[in-house]
Amino acid sequence: MKTFNTYYKDAEQFRLFVETNAIKDTPQLLVQIFCAFSDVEIIQAIMNVVSGMLPSCHIIGATTDGEILGANVHIHTVVISLTLFEHTTLQSYGMERQSDCKQLGNAMAQTLIQEDTRAVITFVDGISTNGEEYLEGFALAHNVTVAGGLAGDLSKFGKTYVFTKELITCNGAVGVALNNPTLHVYSDYNFNWSSIGKEMTITHAEKNRVYTIDHKTAIETYANYLGDEVAAMIPNIGIEFPLMLSRNGISVARAAVAKNSDGSITFAGNLKTGDKVRLGFGNAELILNDAMKSLERVDANPIESIFIYACMARRRFLQEAIGLEIEPWTQIAPVCGFFTYGEFFSTPTAKLLFNQTMTILALSEGGSVMSRKPIPCTKPISRQMVDFANTCKALSHFINKTTEELVESNEKLKDT
Repeated sequence: MKTFNTYYKDAEQFRLFVETNAIKDTPQLLVQIFCAFSDVEIIQAIMNVVSGMLPSCHIIGATTDGEILGANVHIHTVVISLTLFEHTTLQSYGMERQSDCKQLGNAMAQTLIQEDTRAVITFVDGISTNGEEYLEGFALAHNVTVAGGLAGDLSKFGKTYVFTKELITCNGAVGVALNNPTLHVYSDYNFNWSSIGKEMTITHAEKNRVYTIDHKTAIETYANYLGDEVAAMIPNIGIEFPLMLSRNGISVARAAVAKNSDGSITFAGNLKTGDKVRLGFGNAELILNDAMKSLERVDANPIESIFIYACMARRRFLQEAIGLEIEPWTQIAPVCGFFTYGEFFSTPTAKLLFNQTMTILALSEGGSVMSRKPIPCTKPISRQMVDFANTCKALSHFINKTTEELVESNEKLKDT
C-alpha cells in the first residue's frame, strides 16, 4: 500500500498531483477529504473533481477544526489523502440518522463489517450525533478496530458535515471498511490531560446533557472555577477545560459542545447522574515531553500509512507548538488527518469516545518492520514557539504540583 497526501487548491493542481504520482483509478483506492469549509457547494465541487478523475475510488470525508498534513497544521485548507491498497478491498457507506444514534452505529456496522474486516474508519457529524451512543452500535465488532471521529466547523458549533460520493449530511455518518485478514492495524492515543481542583458529583444528567454538578447548574460550576467570562463563551472558549472521569479503567474527558438556556451544558459524550468528575487542563509538560516516546510503542509494528484524528482542544491549547507532537510520527510514514470534536478509539473490550486526545491509526499490508531510531525534531521551531512551549510546561508543572499538595493536605485533614 502507498499513501499520497496533498493540499487541494483546484482541479488542475489535483490532476497534476494524480498524474505525477501515477495514482491509478481502482476500487482499492481510498480517498479521505478533510475540509475546512462547512459549505455544501464547496464540498460538492471538490467531490465532483475527485470522483470525476477517479470514478472507481471510495471517498469519505469530514469538515474540521484544522487539517493535518505531515507535521504541518493549518486551518482554512483542504487536505486530500489517497491510499492505494494492493491486497485490501474496501466498502464505503453513508447514511442519515433516522432515529437514535446507537441504531445509526448499528446500521453502519451491519452494512460495513464483513468476516475479513480488520478496521473501519468512520466520521459522524459533530453537533447532532452523540458519538458515544454511535460507537455502542459497533460494540459486537470485537475484532475490528474502529477509528475516526466527529466532524468540526472551526469552533462555530453551527453545522458540521460528513460525506461520501453519494451523500453529504449534517446529521449522519460515513465510513469505510478495510477488508483483509492480513492487514496490519495499529492504534494508539496520547492524552496527557490532568485533573485539577476538588472532586465533584454530577447530580443531574441525561445522556450527554449535564444539568447540575454538586446541585449547581453546570454553567454556574464553570463560572465558579473559570470565571464568568469563560462560562459565558462556552463552548467557543473553555473547551480546554473538560470534565474528567474514569471509564473502563481509562481516564477520559468530556468536552462541552453547547450551552443551553437553562444553565445546562451539552458534552461530546455521555455523563451519568452520580459520576465523580473533576475539571481538567492540558498538561503541556507531559504532551511535549511524551511526543518522542510515542515511537517506542510502535517498534514491533510494520507501518506504511498513518492517520491522525486529534481533538480540537489540543490544537487550540498548544497553538503553534502542536506540530511538535505530530512531527515524530512523520519519521515513520506519510501522515495526515484532522482535528475533531471527539475521537474514536478501540480496546479489546470496548469502543470508546475520547475528547482532548490525539488518536493514531497506522496501517500496513507488508510484514517488514523498519528500524526506527527517534531523531530530534526537524520541524523549524521559532523562538516564539519555544518560549510558548516552555511557558506552558512551567504553568502545567505548577498547576500539577499545587494540585498534588492540595490533595495531600486534604488527605491529612481526613486522618486527623
